Amino acid sequence: MSTKHKRYSSAFKAKVAAEAIRGVKTTAEPASEHQVHPTLISQWKRQGLENLASLFEAGSTGTEPEVEAVSAPLYAQIGRLQVEPDWRKRKAERLGCGQAHADRAGSRAAIDRPSVPVVGAGAPAL
Repeated sequence: MSTKHKRYSSAFKAKVAAEAIRGVKTTAEPASEHQVHPTLISQWKRQGLENLASLFEAGSTGTEPEVEAVSAPLYAQIGRLQVEPDWRKRKAERLGCGQAHADRAGSRAAIDRPSVPVVGAGAPAL
């Protein structure tokens, strides 16, 4: 049985690391408060202290991660939009529908689902 690792937001990590950096409490106290393993708090504290100097570097505005976080999903969407028409064309060619089916916007139903005869009241059941 596999379990997924819990992912913590960067704001949560920063908050807990700041508590650890202040040194008012031991590492075990915020760990029990926030239900986080003390090793994680020690790692977050170390990362915070290592990256603290980069906040004060000349020319650093701190907006680069935000730009990257916004642009990554957009690039992924562009990739999907470029691949989808190619996929439709290949699928239409395999099914023998021709180019006209692949180019139409509403052709998803014709390409993705095979036609199934509808069994009605007067039709014999197969």
